[in-house]
Amino acid sequence: MPSLRIGHAEREQALERLKTAYAEGRLDEPEFEDRAGRAMRARSQDELSPLLDNLPADAAEPSGVGPASLRERVGDRLVRALRCAVFCWLPPPHARD
Repeated sequence: MPSLRIGHAEREQALERLKTAYAEGRLDEPEFEDRAGRAMRARSQDELSPLLDNLPADAAEPSGVGPASLRERVGDRLVRALRCAVFCWLPPPHARD
């Protein structure tokens, strides 16, 4: 049976969970960058699930006002930098005749 396709919402949820895990020290920077990049490229639930399987479920819901705002700021900057790096290295689309 083919795996369920995912959309932007599922990828964004996965990125939020990864950012939280990184901010909590559960992932180091290289592992975060690898998983975030793979999450952004994921097309199916089978590709996305292994990236989150070994993270606690509560990592998806940050708690506390102070740490959450710091976590969000750090995570947002990392994700923006990662997106920039990924899109800078993508080849340009082929022109259609």
